[in-house]
Amino acid sequence: MQRYFRRRGKPSPTLNIQTSARLYAFPLRQVLKIQSSNKGVEIYLQGQLEPQRIPLPLVRVEEQLDPNLFLKISRGLIVPMNAIVRMDKETCFLKDGTSALLSRRERKEIHRRYNDFLFRSL
Repeated sequence: MQRYFRRRGKPSPTLNIQTSARLYAFPLRQVLKIQSSNKGVEIYLQGQLEPQRIPLPLVRVEEQLDPNLFLKISRGLIVPMNAIVRMDKETCFLKDGTSALLSRRERKEIHRRYNDFLFRSL
């Protein structure tokens, strides 16, 4: 896809996160999950063993994300909706082989937003 966008003269879509000191940019299609960790967040990318750490609270990162592409499934975990393999009533299964329990309070809203995303993707 990156080669396609280069040939077309368009940049490949990126996830941009701004802190007070720096702008972080990640290829959107490589982002697997964003997890809260020690007063910051860790961004897990496809093909990389170690997550990228950003010194910004998860709440501030969430404010910068596109709600049509990202879904907060629990208190400390945000995932791109295209990284979800499947979702049952209580659990979300991700492309990287991990799974996470859905927030009990937000389950209906999480399912609604994910179903809307799937419908838009068709």
